[in-house]
Amino acid sequence: MGRPAGPPLQPHAFTIEALFDLIERAAENDELVEVRYSCLGYPASIAVDPKGLDNWYTVTADHLATPR
Repeated sequence: MGRPAGPPLQPHAFTIEALFDLIERAAENDELVEVRYSCLGYPASIAVDPKGLDNWYTVTADHLATPR
């Protein structure tokens, strides 16, 4: 078992690893995913439509946090 993650570093903050994890989980669940990459090859924004009903939510990389 791993250790608890603890409270969020800041509201709506993601690590690069969490952004890639979000892409992977959305693809595994057959959700529609749109990813825009930065020039460095990291996700700049991720848009997900969970049920394919044109109900998108977007996560952007403008509030990145460092891993613990």
